[in-house]
Amino acid sequence: MSAYEKKVAGGDLGEIHAVTVATEDRALVLSGRAMRSISQFRAKALADLSKKMSRCKKGSREKVQRRQKSPTPNKQQPT
Repeated sequence: MSAYEKKVAGGDLGEIHAVTVATEDRALVLSGRAMRSISQFRAKALADLSKKMSRCKKGSREKVQRRQKSPTPNKQQPT
């Protein structure tokens, strides 16, 4: 045996609290709130970019719908 005492620790990985670790006399809980916040922001930004890109694609649904909704100006013939 070594000169160090043996200590036991337990850990738990979860969804709300990313990591929970406990020893005989201490406990540590790491919240996953910051990670979830970053993930949500990233998904929102990607969705916004995807929507903007779909408007640029030739023949896309959004582009066709926008063309149908917008009134066409009457072109006057030069005399």
